[in-house]
Amino acid sequence: MNNYNISTRYNNATSLLMWGRQWWETWTWLSCHNRINIATGVQNSSKAARQYAGNMAYR
Repeated sequence: MNNYNISTRYNNATSLLMWGRQWWETWTWLSCHNRINIATGVQNSSKAARQYAGNMAYR
């Protein structure tokens, strides 16, 4: 029974580590891509804001 508990704990810890690593890799990959997307998004939104402000000024 003790051996069984130890092996289950070990398996749980291993699967948790694997899951954590997978999650971490996914998160870093996403954050890398998001940084680029956020940068372009900010540029686009500031462009849009400037155009909007320009249109408002012309009216």
